[in-house]
Amino acid sequence: MVSPTLVAVPLTIVPAMGLLWLMLHRYEGYFEDARVFFALVAGFFAGILVAFLESQFDFAGVEFIAQVGSLPAFILFVAGYAFFETGAKTVMLGLSRFRKRKDTPYYASAFGLGFGSMLALALMGLNLRTADQPLFPDYQLAPFLCMAALFLGGILAHGGSTVWVGKGSAEGKLVGGWVKATALQMPILACYWFYWPSTGIGNQVVIVPAVAALVYGTGLLAFANTRILELIVPQEIRDMVQKERRREAREKMREPPAP
Repeated sequence: MVSPTLVAVPLTIVPAMGLLWLMLHRYEGYFEDARVFFALVAGFFAGILVAFLESQFDFAGVEFIAQVGSLPAFILFVAGYAFFETGAKTVMLGLSRFRKRKDTPYYASAFGLGFGSMLALALMGLNLRTADQPLFPDYQLAPFLCMAALFLGGILAHGGSTVWVGKGSAEGKLVGGWVKATALQMPILACYWFYWPSTGIGNQVVIVPAVAALVYGTGLLAFANTRILELIVPQEIRDMVQKERRREAREKMREPPAP
């Protein structure tokens, strides 16, 4: 039997690292590498801690749902977890080393991707361990792909929503960033709810929540990148990057074809 953690790592941590590189490599040298690395590692540790604490208050657990009912459990799972997770991000990004800095949203994206990857790792491992069938060789491909899409969407959403926490920290409006990011994180948790085994759906091929999570997470991160991150970099730096890209493209066109 393959370890669920070994399966979950390349589907959570690796995409987070790749997304971070994709977002920042264009402006290498403009942002402080040490601060980016610190934010990413801090996100890893914060994600692990939050995942542990949320496991102690399992709002999607069978016993809790039986005690309070499906609707209150759903509200606590979606709104409560979103408020708690975003609060943890706000505490970290409200530190003096991040507050009132124009470039804090970029470091916030690194923190959010690290945070989201650890939460996804914990939740995917839990989902794999509670699957109705062994992962290999009997576990069907379609449910596995749905689960991977669901948690990848969660990582993307954490990266995008945390940018708004960073924006609030940069502007000295921590509470405002906390509230906005909480609202932006709630749709992903709603997708989790409709996929979760204890809510009655189990590990069936739940295509709608998985696709919705992936689409929403992608759109949220792209929106944050366009509306916030891209505007942080001075126009002259952006123009320089565009010129470098065009120069590299021309050089590739001039290269002789391989024999």
